[in-house]
Amino acid sequence: MDTIDPKQIENLFIQEELDQHGEFLMDLLVEAIQEKKLLDTSALVKSMYYKINKKEGANSLSMNFYGYGRAIEIRYHTSKNSRKLLKPNTNHLLWNARGQQPPKPQWAKDARWYSKNLYGSLNRLYGRIAWGLGDQEKERLAGIIRAAADRGGKINLSEPPKTFSV
Repeated sequence: MDTIDPKQIENLFIQEELDQHGEFLMDLLVEAIQEKKLLDTSALVKSMYYKINKKEGANSLSMNFYGYGRAIEIRYHTSKNSRKLLKPNTNHLLWNARGQQPPKPQWAKDARWYSKNLYGSLNRLYGRIAWGLGDQEKERLAGIIRAAADRGGKINLSEPPKTFSV
């Protein structure tokens, strides 16, 4: 039996980890959307999907959803008067010299569902990819590659896009 290229094993491992992370992230984001009771929640959730792309030997995970979902979160970080040019209030600048940020006004609904979850989960993905490829995992993946070669098939985790339904 011929040997399997270690790069092929690493690529399959990364594809599997990205697929698992995509499912984890979808669950996390859908939970956050439903918890925050955002505008038109069901349409936003139904529009969400992820896909694993392989381009020029590099794997990537892409997530897609309606743009208004991200705009809702961005809107939370802008103030009502952000478009107006006001003279600087010297008193306010002096009393706020310690860098204390004033509290958000009552009209600003907490709509932070994307950034916190997406960027917060990256360390989990980094750790799984960095430390997850042990000897047992290599043997398991080599078995999958051998079985696919015996069937004459090709392993492709990126088709079709993974969707989430409510």
